[in-house]
Amino acid sequence: MHFKHVLFISSLLTASTVSGSCLHGTSLLRRQEVEGGKVKVSDFGYTGLQGPLNWAGLSENNSACASSTNQSPINIDRSIQLATVAPKITIENVEEAEFENLGTTVEVIVNGTTAVGDKVFNLKQFHFHTPSEHRINEEYFPLEVHMVHEAADGSGGIAVIAVIFELTPDGSTTELLTGVTQNLQAIIEPGTVTKTGPLDFGPLVEHLQTKPLFQYTGSLTTPPCAEGLTFFVTEQPLPLNVETFLAIKTVVRFNSRYTQNNLGQTNLLQVAAEQFTGALIANGSAINLDGQKNETLVDPEEEGAIVLGGQEAEAVGDKNEGAIGADKKEGVIILGGQEAGPKEEKGVVNLGGQPNTLVGSEKEDGAVPKGKGDIAPGEKVVIDLNKPASHPKREAAATPPWKKDAEAEEKRSASAYAGERRMSRRRRHHPAGN
Repeated sequence: MHFKHVLFISSLLTASTVSGSCLHGTSLLRRQEVEGGKVKVSDFGYTGLQGPLNWAGLSENNSACASSTNQSPINIDRSIQLATVAPKITIENVEEAEFENLGTTVEVIVNGTTAVGDKVFNLKQFHFHTPSEHRINEEYFPLEVHMVHEAADGSGGIAVIAVIFELTPDGSTTELLTGVTQNLQAIIEPGTVTKTGPLDFGPLVEHLQTKPLFQYTGSLTTPPCAEGLTFFVTEQPLPLNVETFLAIKTVVRFNSRYTQNNLGQTNLLQVAAEQFTGALIANGSAINLDGQKNETLVDPEEEGAIVLGGQEAEAVGDKNEGAIGADKKEGVIILGGQEAGPKEEKGVVNLGGQPNTLVGSEKEDGAVPKGKGDIAPGEKVVIDLNKPASHPKREAAATPPWKKDAEAEEKRSASAYAGERRMSRRRRHHPAGN
């Protein structure tokens, strides 16, 4: 048996105070009683913002829930090996045991030992998950019991035996569960405590010592999701009748963490976050490339907001200098906007806007008046980008002498050629001697 990772969990949990964790009752998370003889209930859950998707957000101690790569529970397939050494389990039968409702599960406080090779673990408690957290070859089961053990050498190592149960068509059941649920109705309210009926561990111990067990190193299935925990999972389920199952389900309700990624692979929450970020970029939500109402995708209060192709660009960045659509700031640029911006500001440029009369300022230097003809030196003008610009008259420069001589010679040559043509025509029509 290999336990090289089992001690790692203790170093991760020293700062953790998560109530109702799988560690409840161990030295890493001691049981806490509150006024009136009740126990402290869990500060996490399985629904909404209290549920597994947001466990990492409930406490800084829960970061492993969203980042670690060896999380539990898992789907047990051919990649998970069977334990090579059968455990030796000792649990004394008892007439009753303390039975608590922690809000996220119900828990039985018992003592016992489990030896795997030369490593000994002390049983601290067992609790219930419905439906099962682990799946075997994709198949889930109606109930899973976690028997939580702590290393006897004080190292803080944790081992959990996960026992799965299956409903039986003939009504047969595991009598241990019948004794556990005898007073279940007394702890319907979270935080309440009662006693179980008589508990006979014989059939359970025999099953665990003689039937195959899967073994792998994973994590707590509740916050803080710390890794380094050794799981032993029964390959074959124990029997459970419908009556007992319904009694447990009525109180426990739903408390199963979703199946985690394959061991060693990226945490599923991290994968989802990366894909979501990629989708936002691809869809243009961070920079909206084709939005109908850009103000819903780009914060109008933020500097440097950019909207391309938006229907209401003027609504974006209306309080920031240099933002698109700001109507009272210098350097405003609108692409495809309806209004080009202020008349009184410098540097306003409208590309594709409708009323271009708003482009530029008649009061600013360097403007070109649209359609005014000549540009006088120092004149303040406006340019209309949607109309052809009027071309100013240009002063003719003095003709250089060489050009004048060339032009004169050209005129003389043309005149001589024309005269010669006239004389030729006269000779043809009035020959000599006629």
